[in-house]
Amino acid sequence: MLIVFAVIAVVAVIVAVWAIATRNDGPPGNEAQSPEETMEPIEKLTDTIALPQFAWLYLKADTIEQTLTFDNPPQNYVQLRVSIVLDDETLWESELLKPGESSEPVVLTRPLKTGEYGANLVYTCFTNDEEMNSLNGANSPITLKVQ
Repeated sequence: MLIVFAVIAVVAVIVAVWAIATRNDGPPGNEAQSPEETMEPIEKLTDTIALPQFAWLYLKADTIEQTLTFDNPPQNYVQLRVSIVLDDETLWESELLKPGESSEPVVLTRPLKTGEYGANLVYTCFTNDEEMNSLNGANSPITLKVQ
């Protein structure tokens, strides 16, 4: 019985060594590729707008400077402006974001005390051309969790 266990252990070690020696961690062909060559092309939306949705946002209490940023998804064909609105007061509004861009970190118009606040995340959309025509937007209720 002891010999059978020894043989099984030796076979297991041999299989493990073989698997490690023959594994291929890199892409097939092993040639270096730039990130642009390895990324799949992004299919642009033409009849809908992708808007990131959140149930809540975490913010730091008693300071206007936050680390939070917002993205305009790269598949969008529109420019996007994001706003955080609390009781009809705009606490923050982003610059216009082109598809694939991120906002600067949020800087509130005033600090908030610790607690939870019912607010709205407002998305305003514009065509991504010289005319910058206004398009449909969205008003999404969120909870601001201020800590």
